[in-house]
Amino acid sequence: MSSGFVSSSEIEEEKKKRQEEWERVRKPDDPVVAPEPEICNKSLYEQLRDNREAKQAEIDEAKKFKNMIRGIDEDESDFLARVDEMKSQEMRRAKKEEEDAIREAAIARSQQNLVEPPTVSQLKVLPTDNKPQKSKQAAILSTAIKRKS
Repeated sequence: MSSGFVSSSEIEEEKKKRQEEWERVRKPDDPVVAPEPEICNKSLYEQLRDNREAKQAEIDEAKKFKNMIRGIDEDESDFLARVDEMKSQEMRRAKKEEEDAIREAAIARSQQNLVEPPTVSQLKVLPTDNKPQKSKQAAILSTAIKRKS
């Protein structure tokens, strides 16, 4: 287990590594010496408290958007009622137009039938089979039941 103490030689090695890294990524207008990393002088309690507060703020922000659902106020309710009424009026008008068109077509057809009598080709000839029809159920049963011979 590490004791947490750092020797001066380890610190010097880290400084050299940082300086070498800085030389690779340094731009011409940057300083020659690598900037020192910021050392946090806060106590562990303060660091944990800050982390906890940051997490809580993040959670509160997420909940804020979830809780934005609200009820409909009176103006919105009136608007939605007007829109609904307009839709129902439009449906009634369309239904009335459809019924009028059907009624006019029926009147035109009846007037056409009154003016010219139906021709022989328009009349359907009914089949004149005088033999009684055999029921479908009896036909099905006769194929299903085999009699012994």
